[in-house]
Amino acid sequence: MPISGLLITFEGDESLRSRALGTLAHDARIMLGELVAGTLPVVTDTRDPAEAETLVRDLQEIEGVAGVDVVCIDLSLDSEG
Repeated sequence: MPISGLLITFEGDESLRSRALGTLAHDARIMLGELVAGTLPVVTDTRDPAEAETLVRDLQEIEGVAGVDVVCIDLSLDSEG
């Protein structure tokens, strides 16, 4: 399960940012940090690397999102025993 740390930058329009935040808040794969100066740190938890990549592309397409920067990715496998 890839865990990714992302930094989402929003456009300046307050209503677009508000709608984008609502969209992000309803996605169970995304844990939101604290919005500071138009940027929002998030952590994502996806099933596999392909889903992680698709999610980043989808986030970039949300109206009100100016950009998404990948800060870190953990692709290590869970191991038991």
